[in-house]
Amino acid sequence: MNKFVILLVVAVFSGNIFAENSSDLYKKGAELASSGNFPEAKKIFERTIELSPYFSLAHYGLGKIYLYDGNDIETAIKELKTAVQLDNSFSKAHFYLGMAYMLDRKYVPAMKSFAAAYDRDSSYVEALYNIAVIYDLIGDSVKSAVYFDKYKRKLKEEQINFTEF
Repeated sequence: MNKFVILLVVAVFSGNIFAENSSDLYKKGAELASSGNFPEAKKIFERTIELSPYFSLAHYGLGKIYLYDGNDIETAIKELKTAVQLDNSFSKAHFYLGMAYMLDRKYVPAMKSFAAAYDRDSSYVEALYNIAVIYDLIGDSVKSAVYFDKYKRKLKEEQINFTEF
């Protein structure tokens, strides 16, 4: 029993044994990214993944860092794909995966990701707009117009609902 108490005291007073947890690290990384400090945020997200490889938010954060950097879209796609595989209901991850695919000119997977984002959270009207843009890019003006109309209608609905309060 005394050995257990000694180990517990050593663990508590050594400081860093319990200091790092994935949620706190992710929050710190997100704050750094929001302030524009992408290199430090990247390090934090990588450390978070080391601690918790199945933590979807960490992969999402790292994927967005790579996406914003723009120099390694393939890694952005890899990380964002991992985020949606770990949490398929994570609409933001689907949306940014769509952005990464779109930047990489992988239009079919981009449309699927945008559709998944919108299906999971209908407030992601930007997903409809991006699908319209992709259809325009590939020369399908009819489908582009359909999605652009859906986008405009959804925006109008949101404005009406917003003004009701």
